[in-house]
Amino acid sequence: MDGQVVDADFGATRSRQSLSVITGDIGTLIVTDQPERRLAIFNTEDGSGVDPLLAFIKARIDAWNAQPHSIETKTGRDEIRAFAHKITKTKTVLKGVGKAVADEVKKVPKNVDGSRRKLIETIEAWHDEVRKPLTEWEAEDEKRKDKHRTAVAAIEDMAAAGNLTAPQIRERIASAQALQFGPETEDFLPNYASAKARVLKALEEALLKRVADDAKDEELATLRAEAAARKREDEARAAAASPVPETAPRAAETAPALSPAPLTPLERKIQVNRAALAALVEAGIPEDLGKVVITLIAQGSVPAVSIDYGAP
Repeated sequence: MDGQVVDADFGATRSRQSLSVITGDIGTLIVTDQPERRLAIFNTEDGSGVDPLLAFIKARIDAWNAQPHSIETKTGRDEIRAFAHKITKTKTVLKGVGKAVADEVKKVPKNVDGSRRKLIETIEAWHDEVRKPLTEWEAEDEKRKDKHRTAVAAIEDMAAAGNLTAPQIRERIASAQALQFGPETEDFLPNYASAKARVLKALEEALLKRVADDAKDEELATLRAEAAARKREDEARAAAASPVPETAPRAAETAPALSPAPLTPLERKIQVNRAALAALVEAGIPEDLGKVVITLIAQGSVPAVSIDYGAP
């Protein structure tokens, strides 16, 4: 049985010229050093890859058992001890081979990951090298776009007019209307034009609201002035109607008749504004719109038009 070769097809007995898996005999077993053939032995789901090895060893054990070995003699006992030791040595050899195969297999994921990483990094570097001119151009173009976006945002900020007076809003409208956009706006010209249009619309709406609010404030001041004037008139009438004590001179008989008190500038302004509003309403203009018109004229916001608040 010495020198028998078990081939890679697990079971066929062939010559030494064949690519073998194991050679030798019990105790002197030599397993092939070809990694793929070793892996074929141990890498099976049901463990059947080692069956030819087990059959190889079992055949030699059976052959040995077929020979007489007396336990009664020292020679017989030594033969049993020696052959059992050979079986142990065979186990040790195969155990070492299996561990070596397992260690090689454990390296596979690491090796695969290393190769994969090398492929990815190399190809990505080539990609970046090829794309570099475009990447640099895109970076510069993004800077250009950011410059235009900042400029457009600055225009849009002009629409904030919450705390501005009506004259200030008009100044801002004039500034927005004066904005001109040329070739320097490049492909952002629609963005600039749209921002300008939105700002003008927002400022015009803010101006209308501010004028309306001012008109309400003007009307409130007027109402307060009227109330104060009525109070003074009531107090004057009450004083005139009060009885004069007997001991006091009868001044009413000798004093000249009281003439109406002259109007204060504010009272005169209220009087004129009301008369102007009445005339506008009479002409068919809605009262709310008439108030706005009078407020604008009074503020000097209508060129070449004014209200004369001189004495009646």
